[in-house]
Amino acid sequence: MTGVKRPVWLVVAFLILFMAYAPATAGLLDGTNQCLSSRSLCRVAALGLIKGYPGGGYGLERPVSQMEAVVLFMRTSGFSLDKGQKKNSPGNTGVAPKVNWGQDYLDVAVEKKLLPDDMVSSFNADIPVTRAQMAAVLCKIIRLPVTEREPSESSCVFNDLSEAPAGYGPYIMAVNNFGFMKGCGDGTFRPARNLSRGEAVEILSRLVDRQLAQAQAERVLEGWIEQAVRLR
Repeated sequence: MTGVKRPVWLVVAFLILFMAYAPATAGLLDGTNQCLSSRSLCRVAALGLIKGYPGGGYGLERPVSQMEAVVLFMRTSGFSLDKGQKKNSPGNTGVAPKVNWGQDYLDVAVEKKLLPDDMVSSFNADIPVTRAQMAAVLCKIIRLPVTEREPSESSCVFNDLSEAPAGYGPYIMAVNNFGFMKGCGDGTFRPARNLSRGEAVEILSRLVDRQLAQAQAERVLEGWIEQAVRLR
């Protein structure tokens, strides 16, 4: 088929290879004991929103670090601060902690208040991000409407929300109400538990569904390619 752009063929080739191995991923469980669909991983990887490891696989059971969470979801939301791309970063202002990688992203995140204050003050690039922290970061990056008050006991759908840090209840309720993050099926949210890469994939897929994710340049799923992903 002449006239087909090379990037489209690359996506097609990826999908063919991935679908051949999709049954192996279909039974994987994410951090909330919900089945991680091969469709979610397929579309997120094909769009370049998440990458596998050099040795193969995506390490879906592995935790996402605080720095990975910041960079991953800022990139997905359209921030382009990588080497070789146009930078809008003000440079380290002395407010953001010094990190070994992703400094531009962290600088902008702090400048634009995309992180909760307590997360900035205790930021550690290498430790896992918790589910509560991810809820707050996601709300701030995609600008979800959040109530100022902590949910009352009668209005709260999770029985362990008291285990979340002070001020995080509204963020948790917002990501749940909008369907970006869900509970664990037993009435809990488990705010202190580490976010897994599998959970991050599901969040990314939901952002794609809501047209809130910006894929890498020329990586677009359309026509029969998108249909093939939806049918998985």
